[in-house]
Amino acid sequence: NEDDEIDEEEEDSRKRNKYVIICIIIILVMMLPSMMAFLAIF
Repeated sequence: NEDDEIDEEEEDSRKRNKYVIICIIIILVMMLPSMMAFLAIF
């Protein structure tokens, strides 16, 4: 039973990490055009 609980916690943290990475990628993609425009000014 203890092992099962640990496995579930690991799965939850893995899922959370995946969502965090996806969110970061989305933010980077949304920021990319403004960064390119910022660099184009200089």
